This record gives sequence, C-alpha cells and structure tokens, in this order.
Amino acid sequence: SLADEVQKKAKEAGLTINGMEGQGQAEWILIDIGDVVCHVMMADTRQLYDLESLWGMSPSTAE
Repeated sequence: SLADEVQKKAKEAGLTINGMEGQGQAEWILIDIGDVVCHVMMADTRQLYDLESLWGMSPSTAE
C-alpha cells in the first residue's frame, strides 16, 4: 500500500517512524515521522474532511 511504501522510504532515508494509526480501516492512515505527519487517505475520505480548506491551503499547494 501507499502507506507501507511511505514507511519503507522514510526508514531507508534514516528517519524514525514514531507511530502509525488507521491501518485497520485503511481509509485514513497517519504516519508520524517526527517533524512530519503524513496523511494517506482514500479520495472519498479526503473529500469528506476537506483538510485543505480547514488549513487554508489552495488545491495547487496541496497536490
């Protein structure tokens, strides 16, 4: 999965994975990589929560 690949690449880069949540539902997975939290979500979930609007980001900077 994409989340597994992010975790693999982060480890290869020498980064520490502090935690991972949401693998059971697989609609929204959070990967805590220290200074960065990576959000991996299904398209429907992304549309539902609309985080780009919540954080004031335009679609061009969020893609």
